[in-house]
Amino acid sequence: MRPKSDIPLHHSSRKSDSRSHSSSHCSRASPLSALIGRRRVSFASCLILLALLVVVAAPVVEALSSSTASVITGASGYVGRAVAHALIQRNILPERNDNDTTTILCLVRPSRVQEEQEYWKKQEEANNKCTTNTVVLVRPYDMLDGGTSLQEVLLGEPCVASADGVCVHHVASWFSPTDEHVPAAQGNVKGTEDLVRVLAEFKNSRMSKSNNRIKLIVTSSMAAVRATGQEPQNQQFYTHEDWNTLSKLGDNNWGASYQWSKAESERRAKQLCQEFQIPMVALCPSFVFGPLADTATSSSSFSTQLVAQWIQGSSQVQSRLFVDVRDIAQAHVQAEQEDIEGRYIVSTERRLSSAVVARILEDESRALQYTPPSPISYDAAFDGGAIPIGDKEVEAEQRLVEELGIQELQPAEDTIRDMSRVLIGMFLQKKKEDSKR
Repeated sequence: MRPKSDIPLHHSSRKSDSRSHSSSHCSRASPLSALIGRRRVSFASCLILLALLVVVAAPVVEALSSSTASVITGASGYVGRAVAHALIQRNILPERNDNDTTTILCLVRPSRVQEEQEYWKKQEEANNKCTTNTVVLVRPYDMLDGGTSLQEVLLGEPCVASADGVCVHHVASWFSPTDEHVPAAQGNVKGTEDLVRVLAEFKNSRMSKSNNRIKLIVTSSMAAVRATGQEPQNQQFYTHEDWNTLSKLGDNNWGASYQWSKAESERRAKQLCQEFQIPMVALCPSFVFGPLADTATSSSSFSTQLVAQWIQGSSQVQSRLFVDVRDIAQAHVQAEQEDIEGRYIVSTERRLSSAVVARILEDESRALQYTPPSPISYDAAFDGGAIPIGDKEVEAEQRLVEELGIQELQPAEDTIRDMSRVLIGMFLQKKKEDSKR
């Protein structure tokens, strides 16, 4: 009897001429049998051959799969929440590789962590079958803590350290009327600077894989492109090459301080990213409108408060250059996927008149049988400022299509219509609940 180590890998009998299924199946030489022929091979030799196969196959398997970590600051806000949902939606598309894994880290204020964890747990239960390769984690974040909370995420989360690609979506920013607008504006800038420095620290740390792809996407603003009343460089319309040069910090109103902060934040982010060699994309949306991703936790945004006031007749409808929140969210997704850097205006190119917006709000109110507390009115005096209402105000769509791969922005009328339906539905639901008390 032969020792077990000499048992041949393939057994065949020369006396048999059988053409059965099993013999014909083995008649073709596999790569392994071609390598060893019909010789008897020791068990140790087999182990060596298998080890070689593993070494050769490992890079192929790794190339077929990847892991990414998408970090979103301000993830519980109007835009941040939409970005998180858009990233999840990307991962359930048919063309997505089943071997790819994504961790989405939603960074929110410490006071919001528990609420956000419960929200995403419900979302996971609802979409469990579609998002098996996507994990959503909620972590505390304070934009004004000098970068400490972001350090804990980038340097302390194993899923970030082991990821093939790490993309930080910096959405968090102050944007609302306040008497303390000077320190709030300074906080926007300081928070952005701290974020880039921490990202650079992560890039150069041992926690980051040597081949890690690191990228920063900053939600800037049209406020960084132009100040109120500022003329475009080409005297026709604003482009990504325009910069706000007029807004001043503390110029007697919160709007000027906010505009200054967005321009300064983007400038500093760009300078630091160039210094630390971090790829960066700046997205400059105009005013952001559109339906809420979640009516329970996103209704406190300035955008939704403003449109709610228009619908309820408590303030006049204004003409705004705006973009749909779904489009800015998709721009974040595309900017993460595409091998690009630079600055992109994300906006419709012409603004609607206040009269058109008011008419849409009135039509939707009637369709949903909602009677506003006061009649809807609009500002008929404003003509658009530096560029008349209805004229091309920005150049954006061609670059979004050709470089970001966004095929078509939501029509402005649809944005207002969809947003008003959600808000009116909320008003009616609240009225119904109040009547039961």
